[in-house]
Formats: sequence, C-alpha cells, structure tokens
Amino acid sequence: MNRMKQKSIITIAGVCVLGSLSFTASAVPITGKLNMSGGYEAIDSLGVVDTDLTKADYLLFGPDNGIAPTIVNTSSTGSFAAVAGMQVTMASPLQVGPAVIPDGPIWSVGGFSLTLSSLVASVDITHTLVLKGVGTLHADGVLPVDGGTYDDTLGSWTATFNSSSTTFSWNSSSAATTTVPDAGSTLMLLGSALGALATLAQLRPARS
Repeated sequence: MNRMKQKSIITIAGVCVLGSLSFTASAVPITGKLNMSGGYEAIDSLGVVDTDLTKADYLLFGPDNGIAPTIVNTSSTGSFAAVAGMQVTMASPLQVGPAVIPDGPIWSVGGFSLTLSSLVASVDITHTLVLKGVGTLHADGVLPVDGGTYDDTLGSWTATFNSSSTTFSWNSSSAATTTVPDAGSTLMLLGSALGALATLAQLRPARS
C-alpha cells in the first residue's frame, strides 16, 4: 500500500470516529422533575360519576370534558424548568379498573411527554387512588439551552387522586431517571475506533 493511499484511509477513519463521537456528545438526557395538579372525575362501570374510587372504571380529565380546574404544571426543575406553569394535557379517558396503559403519552406539556410501559393502580381507602408507572420521556421540538438535542430518557410517574362528596382533586410527580447517556453506543464507537486503528497498524509497512 502506498503512503498516499494509507494516509487517505487514516484521514477517513479519523473523520468518521470524530464525527461519531461528536454525534454522541450532542445527545443530552432529559433531567429534573415536574409536579402537576388539577381536577378530574371518576366514572364507574355504569358510566356514572362516583366518589367511591374503589368503583372507578376510568378517569376523565379537563378541560375538554368541562372539568375544572385546568391541569397545570405547578413546579419543575432541570430540563422541565422552561415549562413551569404551562397547561398539561392528560390521557383521557384513562382506564384504571383495571389499570390500562394509554395508547399515547400519559401527559404532555410544552413539547415534553411521558409514554408509559407499565401502570399500576391501588386504592388504599375509598377516597384515595394511587397510580404508579414508568416509561420513556420524550422532547418534541424542545432543545437544550447549551445546544444539542434531547435524548429519550427513562422516567417515572406517581399520581394520587382524592375524592369527597363534592370535589375531585389530584396531584402527580414525574421525574427523569438519568444514567450515563448513550453508554452502550459510546462503547460500540470506541470499540470500532480501536478496531480501525488496529487494522491500520497491521497495514502499515514494517520499517527495514
């Protein structure tokens, strides 16, 4: 192999490795926590509003169902700080007897959303229902302040629903469960880079 061809291979390999590492570095995990609250209605198997949450078949959220107050993001940290105070869209109706994962996101606000992979419902007392789930946080059209793009991130959701003779209120908390971002991809890229360097070393002509 002549020196010009060998130099070209080294240059191309270097550009590919640097480009891949640059792409990896641009992926930013979603971080932080957000809290939300609002109103809802619990509907039993007969389609009647019922304050006994042990009988709840599904939950309705506003404002499309005429339910007040409107669901809002009451506080947020990390990546969610920019959407504090914004109106939240909830999956509605949400089946809870038994709990069924909604087809789309359980909630969305300001471009962020959480799609569940599991959902569990428990009723400790007649007027308190707790929902817990885990899934994937997404950012649609939301960009980090420091540049790059948000990567899909593991997230959790816990919500507590209360009822009385006249009111239905609830509050929930979602949090990002961040790990080392793109650990598997980074290792694969590093392995590929080392493999390329080893190949180039073998192709390099031995000195006389």
